[in-house]
Amino acid sequence: MDQNKQSSGKFLSGLVTGLSLGALVSYFSTASGKKTWKKLGKKWEKARLDLYKEGLIDDPHLTLDEVKNKYFSELKQSLFEFKDNMSLALLKLEKEKNKEKARKSSWRNKKKNQFKGI
Repeated sequence: MDQNKQSSGKFLSGLVTGLSLGALVSYFSTASGKKTWKKLGKKWEKARLDLYKEGLIDDPHLTLDEVKNKYFSELKQSLFEFKDNMSLALLKLEKEKNKEKARKSSWRNKKKNQFKGI
């Protein structure tokens, strides 16, 4: 049961990551998203030195586009890890189903071969 909770947690995490990546890409590719991105870029230029001093970013010369690219690459990596985890979970599930089928089949064969009496 605990593994099911972990699997569903990983699934939800991957789903949220994928949806957020899709939402960000689709929003910032629209005209209003591009305007918003420009406004954010101006605000970023004003705030990045303060962010560096606060220890929130590693480099005081980091541009907003670099932050975006880093974030997208982390999301992409997270999605690949999610895909790998789900593939492993599905393989494990398939293996468990095959074991259960083999166990039931073995039990049925033993039952068939038993002497029932006269």
